[in-house]
Amino acid sequence: MKTNIKICGITRNSYAKAAANAGADYIGVIVDIKESPRNVSLKNAAEIIKSSPIPSVVLLEKNINDTIKAASILKPYAIQLIGEYTPIDIQYLKKHYIAKSGKPSVSQAQELMRPHICHCSSALIVTKKQALML
Repeated sequence: MKTNIKICGITRNSYAKAAANAGADYIGVIVDIKESPRNVSLKNAAEIIKSSPIPSVVLLEKNINDTIKAASILKPYAIQLIGEYTPIDIQYLKKHYIAKSGKPSVSQAQELMRPHICHCSSALIVTKKQALML
């Protein structure tokens, strides 16, 4: 079984290309999270994602409507939610964004975001089919 690698905190187009050239499977872009030193604006994130030769995962910490707006603009491969999202928020996100966008299957999301891969104690992954707490 292949281990997928996500390089997170990409802040420039050249870093996305370098991550791909180094063999990463995905890049992570931190959008509008002011506390992060690797934070980028929505505009810069769009440029990075558009130029990336590999799929992008966007880290968002917004209210649910702003999350959907940002995801609709950025069109990432996956969304990694940070902060306080309720089960109702997740259902709303699935209905108004995931179902319409053709984002990854549950198995793809599980492989991408297993806790030992993303070095976190847990991760919430929203896919077309369900929300998973890993």
